Amino acid sequence: MKLGMVAIVKDEAARIEACLRSAIAAGVTVATIVDTGSTDGTVEIVRRTCRDIELHLWHRPFKGLVPTRSVAFRKARDTADWLL
Repeated sequence: MKLGMVAIVKDEAARIEACLRSAIAAGVTVATIVDTGSTDGTVEIVRRTCRDIELHLWHRPFKGLVPTRSVAFRKARDTADWLL
C-alpha cells in the first residue's frame, strides 16, 4: 500500500519540516505539495526533507481554499493508494 499526503503551503518554513517528518515517520512515501508563493525558504525545506520519498511539487497562485485544494488533490490523484 502506498500512502501519500497532500499539502497547500505558503511561507511555512517554521513548521513544514516537522509536519513532513511526522508524515514520513507515519508511513507517507509520496508527497504532493502545492506552494502558493512562499518567499521564506519553504520550498527548499520541502525539497530537502522529502529527498528520500517521492515528491510532486507544484507552484500555483492562491485563488481560495476550495479551488486550490481541488487542484492539489487533482495533482495527487493516482500517486498513492491513500491520500492524507
